[in-house]
Amino acid sequence: MSFFFNAFGDDFSSFGKPSPKKDVNTTHYYEILGVPKNSTHEEIRKAYRKLVKIKHPDKGGNEKEFQELQTAYDILSDENKRKVYDEYGEDGIKEGMQNPPENDIFNLFNTTGTHRERKKKSHSTIQQLKVSLEDIYLGTEKQVEISHYRICKKCKGSGGKNSSSVKKCSTCDGKGYRIVIQRMMMGIIQSQQTCSDCNGKGEVIMEKCKECKGKKVTREKKILKILLDKGAPDGKKYVFKGESDEFPDVEPGDVVVEIEIMENKNFIRKGADLIYNCDISLLEALTGVQIVITHLDKRKIMIRSKKGEIIKPGILKCVSDLGMPFYDNPVRFGNLYLNFNIVFPKSLSDKQKNDLNDLFPNSDMEVDDIDNISEKYPLSDYNENDENQFATGKDRDDDDEEESNGGRQQVRCENQ
Repeated sequence: MSFFFNAFGDDFSSFGKPSPKKDVNTTHYYEILGVPKNSTHEEIRKAYRKLVKIKHPDKGGNEKEFQELQTAYDILSDENKRKVYDEYGEDGIKEGMQNPPENDIFNLFNTTGTHRERKKKSHSTIQQLKVSLEDIYLGTEKQVEISHYRICKKCKGSGGKNSSSVKKCSTCDGKGYRIVIQRMMMGIIQSQQTCSDCNGKGEVIMEKCKECKGKKVTREKKILKILLDKGAPDGKKYVFKGESDEFPDVEPGDVVVEIEIMENKNFIRKGADLIYNCDISLLEALTGVQIVITHLDKRKIMIRSKKGEIIKPGILKCVSDLGMPFYDNPVRFGNLYLNFNIVFPKSLSDKQKNDLNDLFPNSDMEVDDIDNISEKYPLSDYNENDENQFATGKDRDDDDEEESNGGRQQVRCENQ
């Protein structure tokens, strides 16, 4: 017992915690996506989607860069993986941070000799799947075709024509590396070098398998079926375990399918609610409206305003339970909001004006004290190019120059 305290001291607070961190790069994946470390999940997702359109091999992008992009997004889009990466970098991800810490007391005094080395795992891949709002409303089934490496069925991953075609490398004795000793004036230098005869594999294939050409794996295509959840949010991920690349002595990673919900020409989604923009005439706004809309499941739905109700501009109207299904509770639905755009007539005839004056006799425009008005101005149509968006009323360069001078303007007084 005295040995125990002398060796480790009286403070047990450090047991079970990782060893002090080495200097590691924890920004590389953020740099690949072009986002800062404090980016939100939504910002990371948007950056990834933007880069996918540029770097995807089908769009002429580099396959290696696209793989790096997928790896970076796979890590940073997962909350737990991102925490590990932010603290331990890529080494932490590769190790999974699941091996017992080196200074764990139970690891140090493990007398069972049952320490297990964790099997390597290939990278997971991300697949984007564009779906319509109708698909999410109905919960339809979608298919995604993937291409992944699988252990060669003919040679069972040996790479050789038969079992006698693969030999242990005699140069490195199957280790994949050689110990090189150099004698120098200052002493002896010992280094480890990759075996050049077997390229670090520890074996030599005398006669290659005709199916995989000695690569031990073949590329296969597979169709993954996805049953979309009703009301699923944009960015929802579906994980297919073990469907990424498979190699000898390497556990296959996962294929992650992330959905991207496309915009709908009629409906705007806000959570579980829907917004429907609708044009109505001035007459309908004043006397009541009756419209028929085609919902996301192709139902024809008639919606009426209350009798005599006047529809005012900018006021949303609500129809309960006609929105999206609640995610994870699809028997309940959100609301449908109608946003009415009142279409005014371009002009009125004299008769129409007189009729309106008869209907609204108190609407005559009367101006008090008209004799004292000194100036009159006409109205003109709006033109975006006429806007003065800066304090000086000039273009941006002039405005920036003024601000660089402290925002001060010279004031000159003139005698009248």
